[in-house]
Amino acid sequence: MTIIGIPLALEHHFFPHISISANPDYVATGKPLPTGVVSAKLNVSEADKTKNRFMAELHVSTQAAPEHGLPYSLDILCVCYATIKGELPEGVEARAVIADVGNQVLFPAVRELVLSLTARQPWGQFSIGVAVFGPGRIPSTTKPQSKPRKALEGPSKSARKSPRVGTGAKPASTRTKS
Repeated sequence: MTIIGIPLALEHHFFPHISISANPDYVATGKPLPTGVVSAKLNVSEADKTKNRFMAELHVSTQAAPEHGLPYSLDILCVCYATIKGELPEGVEARAVIADVGNQVLFPAVRELVLSLTARQPWGQFSIGVAVFGPGRIPSTTKPQSKPRKALEGPSKSARKSPRVGTGAKPASTRTKS
């Protein structure tokens, strides 16, 4: 991936927190949903200073659904790790480059997740719209929401012991020898 001529390695992105709740009191009126109730805050921090490795976190949430007439309330955290490979052009800050990644990669990932998860819910698909964070206009959280990892560690130990979904396999502790 190259952004404005800067070689960038996007390692991966993931969702450490997902909460979407249907509003049982929602009444579909056919009117457009209220605007300005979806909040998006982006945080960029260094994951490894010596390797130009960064972590971008996007926290997307809505105000409480009943008060704003929304069909769903949501609270989602999406995180990605990216490394800038090479020198930055003069006047370009690394944080700004990673913030662009947050805008171009993370927000669409959250939007697609919400569309997918709400598609089969009581009120149908819910779109969070788009977010455009212009230069110097990126809302930021006060501190990182998750802890940077030193290296791409892969699944946690507990996840490695779990069977794959849909394989019919049992966890190692419940398997019997044949």
